[in-house]
Amino acid sequence: MAIRADGERVARPFPIALLALTALLAAGCGSAGTKPAAEAPPLPSPKLLVLHASDLGPGYLPQASATKPITLAHELLHESAAARAADRRAYLAGYSAGFARPARIGIVSEAMTYRDAAAARIVIGDAQATAHITRQLHAHAIAVPPGAPGTPRLMLEGSLEGLPAYAYGWQRGAALELIAVFGRRVTLSRLVALARTQDARLTAVIS
Repeated sequence: MAIRADGERVARPFPIALLALTALLAAGCGSAGTKPAAEAPPLPSPKLLVLHASDLGPGYLPQASATKPITLAHELLHESAAARAADRRAYLAGYSAGFARPARIGIVSEAMTYRDAAAARIVIGDAQATAHITRQLHAHAIAVPPGAPGTPRLMLEGSLEGLPAYAYGWQRGAALELIAVFGRRVTLSRLVALARTQDARLTAVIS
């Protein structure tokens, strides 16, 4: 179920623009180096790292059309040659979970895991993919609020179907993570709180 600009629910899949968002939104700090990288310790399934309905409070409904694995083929879309090479070499798995509070807010939570942090950094620093997502959201980068997790990272502010939208992507070791929200009453403080909740799932495993 999607949300129209007039606040009415629409019987169609969750907005494609949010599904297209990935952890490629973080800051462009990576480089396409070719030195072999040490493999990271095994990470849990990305399905266990994304937000759960219990993290969001009352009224949020899972969106089946936005809740599914992220395939390598999908991850390769709109990337530069360097990022595609890193993904083909080291991508392990990804998962996207969508939620909506009908006629109010939509949320997408994503996590992707890699064989090593170096490959993840190349992917998250891909300016070509970030530019594509920025255009799709009619967005621009804004300052990352205090308390937001991870590094490198990027915060975008834009709009989706006429409603305010924010997206935050960050790296944590060999994992890339993303939270995207849109709706009439979304705030940066809410987005950061959700990101911290999701990040805590991963840090509990790797600490």
